[in-house]
Amino acid sequence: APAARVAPAIAAGAAAAAAGLRQFRSWGEMHRLRLAHPFRFIPLLGRRYRFTDHAVAGSSATVMKTAHELTRRQHYTGFGSQARHISDLADADANYFLLLGGQDGWLGSSTFVDQEPLWRRGAYLKLPLRLAAVREAFPHRMVLEP
Repeated sequence: APAARVAPAIAAGAAAAAAGLRQFRSWGEMHRLRLAHPFRFIPLLGRRYRFTDHAVAGSSATVMKTAHELTRRQHYTGFGSQARHISDLADADANYFLLLGGQDGWLGSSTFVDQEPLWRRGAYLKLPLRLAAVREAFPHRMVLEP
Protein backbone atom coordinates (compact mmCIF):
# COMPACT_ATOMS: atom_id res chain seq x y z
CA ALA A 1 0.00 0.00 0.00
CA PRO A 2 1.16 3.55 -0.57
CA ALA A 3 2.89 5.26 2.36
CA ALA A 4 0.21 7.97 2.38
CA ARG A 5 -2.38 5.33 3.35
CA VAL A 6 -0.18 3.25 5.70
CA ALA A 7 1.32 6.07 7.80
CA PRO A 8 -1.98 7.35 9.27
CA ALA A 9 -3.07 3.80 10.15
CA ILE A 10 0.24 3.12 11.91
CA ALA A 11 0.05 6.42 13.78
CA ALA A 12 -3.53 5.72 14.93
CA GLY A 13 -2.60 2.20 16.06
CA ALA A 14 0.47 3.42 17.94
CA ALA A 15 -1.58 6.12 19.69
CA ALA A 16 -4.23 3.60 20.76
CA ALA A 17 -1.57 1.17 22.05
CA ALA A 18 0.24 3.93 23.95
CA ALA A 19 -3.00 5.01 25.64
CA GLY A 20 -3.58 1.49 26.90
CA LEU A 21 -0.01 0.95 28.02
CA ARG A 22 0.10 4.17 30.09
CA GLN A 23 -2.09 2.41 32.67
CA PHE A 24 0.76 0.04 33.58
CA ARG A 25 4.41 0.57 34.51
CA SER A 26 5.45 -2.65 32.75
CA TRP A 27 4.19 -5.48 30.58
CA GLY A 28 4.17 -7.78 33.61
CA GLU A 29 1.97 -5.45 35.62
CA MET A 30 -0.68 -6.04 32.97
CA HIS A 31 0.26 -9.61 31.97
CA ARG A 32 -0.05 -11.97 34.95
CA LEU A 33 0.65 -15.62 35.70
CA ARG A 34 -1.61 -17.32 38.22
CA LEU A 35 -1.04 -20.91 39.24
CA ALA A 36 -4.16 -22.48 40.62
CA HIS A 37 -5.87 -25.81 41.14
CA PRO A 38 -9.11 -26.52 39.24
CA PHE A 39 -10.89 -26.07 42.59
CA ARG A 40 -10.33 -22.32 42.09
CA PHE A 41 -13.72 -22.24 40.35
CA ILE A 42 -15.63 -23.23 43.49
CA PRO A 43 -17.80 -20.27 44.55
CA LEU A 44 -16.69 -18.57 47.78
CA LEU A 45 -13.92 -21.10 48.46
CA GLY A 46 -12.01 -20.92 45.17
CA ARG A 47 -9.54 -18.25 46.33
CA ARG A 48 -7.96 -20.79 48.68
CA TYR A 49 -6.79 -22.75 45.64
CA ARG A 50 -4.87 -19.91 43.95
CA PHE A 51 -1.18 -20.18 44.75
CA THR A 52 0.75 -17.57 42.76
CA ASP A 53 0.02 -14.31 41.02
CA HIS A 54 2.95 -12.44 39.56
CA ALA A 55 4.20 -10.59 36.51
CA VAL A 56 5.17 -12.75 33.57
CA ALA A 57 6.93 -11.99 30.31
CA GLY A 58 6.09 -13.26 26.88
CA SER A 59 3.22 -13.28 24.46
CA SER A 60 1.74 -15.64 21.90
CA ALA A 61 4.56 -14.97 19.42
CA THR A 62 7.65 -15.02 21.68
CA VAL A 63 10.08 -17.70 22.85
CA MET A 64 8.69 -17.27 26.37
CA LYS A 65 5.22 -18.17 25.09
CA THR A 66 2.24 -17.10 27.15
CA ALA A 67 -1.22 -17.17 25.61
CA HIS A 68 -3.68 -14.47 26.56
CA GLU A 69 -6.59 -12.51 25.23
CA LEU A 70 -6.00 -9.36 23.20
CA THR A 71 -6.74 -6.62 25.68
CA ARG A 72 -5.33 -3.45 27.23
CA ARG A 73 -6.58 -4.48 30.68
CA GLN A 74 -4.82 -6.57 33.31
CA HIS A 75 -5.20 -10.22 32.39
CA TYR A 76 -4.00 -13.72 33.24
CA THR A 77 -2.23 -16.07 30.90
CA GLY A 78 -4.07 -19.19 29.87
CA PHE A 79 -1.06 -21.19 28.76
CA GLY A 80 2.64 -20.65 28.99
CA SER A 81 6.14 -21.98 29.01
CA GLN A 82 5.43 -24.79 31.45
CA ALA A 83 8.37 -27.13 31.04
CA ARG A 84 12.00 -26.41 30.28
CA HIS A 85 14.64 -28.92 29.23
CA ILE A 86 18.26 -28.45 28.21
CA SER A 87 20.66 -31.33 27.59
CA ASP A 88 24.30 -31.17 26.56
CA LEU A 89 24.59 -34.19 24.28
CA ALA A 90 28.34 -34.33 24.89
CA ASP A 91 27.85 -34.88 28.64
CA ALA A 92 25.40 -37.49 29.95
CA ASP A 93 25.27 -35.67 33.29
CA ALA A 94 24.44 -32.21 31.90
CA ASN A 95 20.65 -32.40 31.80
CA TYR A 96 18.55 -29.57 33.18
CA PHE A 97 14.79 -29.66 33.67
CA LEU A 98 12.04 -27.63 35.23
CA LEU A 99 8.26 -27.89 35.48
CA LEU A 100 6.40 -24.63 36.02
CA GLY A 101 4.32 -25.74 38.98
CA GLY A 102 6.12 -28.70 40.38
CA GLN A 103 6.32 -32.44 40.22
CA ASP A 104 2.95 -33.27 41.75
CA GLY A 105 -0.68 -32.34 41.25
CA TRP A 106 -1.89 -33.38 44.69
CA LEU A 107 -3.08 -30.58 46.94
CA GLY A 108 -0.98 -30.35 50.07
CA SER A 109 1.97 -32.17 48.52
CA SER A 110 5.41 -30.64 49.15
CA THR A 111 6.02 -30.87 45.39
CA PHE A 112 2.76 -29.24 44.28
CA VAL A 113 4.18 -25.80 43.32
CA ASP A 114 7.75 -26.16 44.59
CA GLN A 115 9.45 -25.44 41.24
CA GLU A 116 7.61 -22.17 40.59
CA PRO A 117 10.23 -19.99 42.35
CA LEU A 118 12.95 -21.63 40.22
CA TRP A 119 10.87 -21.05 37.08
CA ARG A 120 10.53 -17.36 37.93
CA ARG A 121 14.31 -17.01 38.39
CA GLY A 122 15.07 -18.94 35.18
CA ALA A 123 16.80 -21.69 37.20
CA TYR A 124 16.85 -25.43 36.53
CA LEU A 125 17.24 -28.75 38.32
CA LYS A 126 20.27 -30.75 37.19
CA LEU A 127 19.56 -34.43 36.60
CA PRO A 128 22.59 -36.56 35.79
CA LEU A 129 22.28 -39.91 33.97
CA ARG A 130 25.50 -41.77 34.84
CA LEU A 131 24.95 -43.98 37.93
CA ALA A 132 27.99 -42.62 39.81
CA ALA A 133 26.85 -39.04 39.24
CA VAL A 134 23.28 -39.90 40.28
CA ARG A 135 24.53 -41.44 43.54
CA GLU A 136 26.66 -38.37 44.22
CA ALA A 137 23.88 -35.87 43.47
CA PHE A 138 21.13 -37.81 45.26
CA PRO A 139 22.53 -39.50 48.37
CA HIS A 140 19.12 -40.58 49.70
CA ARG A 141 17.39 -43.62 48.30
CA MET A 142 13.85 -44.86 48.80
CA VAL A 143 12.96 -48.46 48.10
CA LEU A 144 9.28 -49.27 47.61
CA GLU A 145 8.34 -52.87 48.22
CA PRO A 146 4.97 -54.52 47.60
